[in-house]
Amino acid sequence: MSVAAGDDLTAPRLNPISFQLQLGAQYTLTATATDLTLTNVTAGYASGTTSVVVPEGGMTGLAVWQGDFQLTTAGTITAATLDLVIDGAVPTNAPSAIWDPGNVSDGRATIPGHWPFALAAGSHSFGLRAAVALSSGQVKLNPKHTCLSIYLHP
Repeated sequence: MSVAAGDDLTAPRLNPISFQLQLGAQYTLTATATDLTLTNVTAGYASGTTSVVVPEGGMTGLAVWQGDFQLTTAGTITAATLDLVIDGAVPTNAPSAIWDPGNVSDGRATIPGHWPFALAAGSHSFGLRAAVALSSGQVKLNPKHTCLSIYLHP
């Protein structure tokens, strides 16, 4: 954040921002990468809010997410993925949370991911996108433990 002589250092330019988004209902993964419907569960935020306005000077941040994957029907599944989405796109070089269930009957795993980033001033949206590579079988994401936490600092 750049500051010039005479600038007002208002709270939005000095204070960090953090919030958590959670998957609201169980979701069955498909071969098509799909944006998940997330709900903000952070006290003080509107429940549907998945965006934030970054003040002048921009902010740096850390996204931490995890997917609660569950193999509900065994088959030929090579990978279930969960990706961070910022402003409608997966950031270049951002890692995926990836699970290969190995076709273990009713297998379940919570797989994490994290990514540091910088944001310019303005409105930015956040989310998660999921997909599965399969020719047969079924993987679901369970709510509550499928979540995204955003930490932003001036």
